[in-house]
Amino acid sequence: MKTAATPLELATATPVKLFGGAGLQADGITTVAPVFSPTGGTPAIQLNTALTRTLGGANLADLSLCVFAEPGLHATNTAVYLAIFCADASTIPITEYLVYFRCSSPCDMATATSWEYLGRLLTPADALAVTGNDHFQAPALVDRNGVTYLLVTPVDTTTGNRYNGCRLYEFVDVDTNQLRRNGGDLIEVARVDGDAGTHNGACSAYSGLDGGLLLSQFEVAATPETFKIYKSQVDFP
Repeated sequence: MKTAATPLELATATPVKLFGGAGLQADGITTVAPVFSPTGGTPAIQLNTALTRTLGGANLADLSLCVFAEPGLHATNTAVYLAIFCADASTIPITEYLVYFRCSSPCDMATATSWEYLGRLLTPADALAVTGNDHFQAPALVDRNGVTYLLVTPVDTTTGNRYNGCRLYEFVDVDTNQLRRNGGDLIEVARVDGDAGTHNGACSAYSGLDGGLLLSQFEVAATPETFKIYKSQVDFP
């Protein structure tokens, strides 16, 4: 996490290691993905063990062996919300969930007691039911016209953990881990697909930006191979 008085000053601000999870490696290591730690220092919050507060019957034991990645943050006037990918090493094979947290205003993001665990947001069963893929990753929380949405990427494990586009779902209530469903299945609000067979997804959105949802795609034909970000032209309803 970086903090600064202006966006431009973020470029030179000192990063703070905000969250840690199971298996976090030593400082300075830039291999052993996704648990390497190029940012120095002890995590401000060991997210898998330090939390004590829950909401709605959420079970903190869900988090004990989570390897975390790809956090998505969303700030409102009343709270900061976090959706993050958890590779749960308590199961063999590893089970991949999206888990959900809230830090109510005034939010001290670097203090464990400020955060509440709201529960598992999406499971592999959710992904299989509505996309045919193994699980979801790369969550992003976005707001449009007073409605909060969740952008996620289904992952196709039959082709080497390939990101397979993006799906947009709507929260029933941002303060719960409930998304709008029909008969138990998620209701798809919008869908973004990259080029067939490519590694694409990890979408985002920004207010006032023309071109709809943003899509990341890995370009194997480029020299060197690289990720590019595209305007999808797919927008909110």
